[in-house]
Amino acid sequence: MQAELLGFRVALLIKRKEKKYPRTRTYLNALAITPNGQYAYVTNNGANGVQLINTTTNSIIVTESVGNGPIGEAITPNNQFVYVTNSADNSIDMINQTALLVAPLVIVSPSL
Repeated sequence: MQAELLGFRVALLIKRKEKKYPRTRTYLNALAITPNGQYAYVTNNGANGVQLINTTTNSIIVTESVGNGPIGEAITPNNQFVYVTNSADNSIDMINQTALLVAPLVIVSPSL
């Protein structure tokens, strides 16, 4: 941005506030936002986990361990459960959002 000051051109430098996002291990695959927009769940294939992020503070609240190779998740409309699909062991885990507990739910046959 430039401004004119007493016949001289002056370049104005505006320092932008950089938004800081939480650092995570690599291999992030999918993102699901809770219906109220307050939280985000991110599958982390590199750590075999799902990270719960507060979208207001952009901070990781907790990382939950799930099956091998998590590649996606879905949140139920009532905001009670998160279902996580795991590609390496053909399984689905269920996270209870209230208690933040993970329960192995299903092992899917590879022949399906």
